Amino acid sequence: MFNLTKHANKRLNQRGITGKTFKLFMQYADREVNVGSGDFALSVSNSQSLALKRAGIQSDVLLSLESILFVYLTKDNCLLMILKYFLWF
Repeated sequence: MFNLTKHANKRLNQRGITGKTFKLFMQYADREVNVGSGDFALSVSNSQSLALKRAGIQSDVLLSLESILFVYLTKDNCLLMILKYFLWF
């Protein structure tokens, strides 16, 4: 498991990312990029999103997962940052 920093917890709340959405993101994140010093960023790839769609995952759940660009974790499993983008219509 991992620990949330105060900063990460604040950003989750500010960005309206629910605990359920965050848990799903962590479950389905399939891309891991080393960002140095043993830290890494997680994200859900386009191919993973397509596979989830084909598996029948609800579109509102997918949209919330896809809105999270990445999650930044330290080598000590400390969650530092959540970056999210918004769709403008």
